[in-house]
Amino acid sequence: MSASRTTSLGIERCPSTLCGRPFQVNRFHAGLSVRTTPGQMTCPHCGLLINGATDSIFLAHALLPSEEVAFLASHRAEAPAGRGEN
Repeated sequence: MSASRTTSLGIERCPSTLCGRPFQVNRFHAGLSVRTTPGQMTCPHCGLLINGATDSIFLAHALLPSEEVAFLASHRAEAPAGRGEN
């Protein structure tokens, strides 16, 4: 694997109305030689394929339970439509 740097690190929310859970995304420049399709990430919770920037490779990871609780508490207004609170 060739060396590359992370161009961004952040938290995304799954766009699926059935899932909607947040997850961590690491974005790398697409010059990285790995066996993945540039421009695509997969929700680690429901498996939904999500399109992103085509010049990047995305690695997605579930948040720790405490991180997910903190994210949801600070982003309640952004919850996807159709997803009820448990």
